[in-house]
Amino acid sequence: MVSDLDQGDRLEILALSFYPDALLIIVEIVKCATSAGARVVKAPQETFWGGFSGYVADLDGHYWEVAWRPMFEFTENGDMRFKEDAT
Repeated sequence: MVSDLDQGDRLEILALSFYPDALLIIVEIVKCATSAGARVVKAPQETFWGGFSGYVADLDGHYWEVAWRPMFEFTENGDMRFKEDAT
């Protein structure tokens, strides 16, 4: 935890995210990552905001979020935005 760090320690956190189009793909991605040596940090689960997500740490210790966000969509240039019909 951050509170456990010594005064001289540096905290470097980076979470890379991947947003598949379907909820069930997330479980498969996490299984694939762990079979390649990744460590599950947070198992995929429903979120309070209506999505589904989990985290894995790769072999270098980088965190990857895999999330399904049904209320968002991506534009042609890759920007994420709320769907017009999202409630």
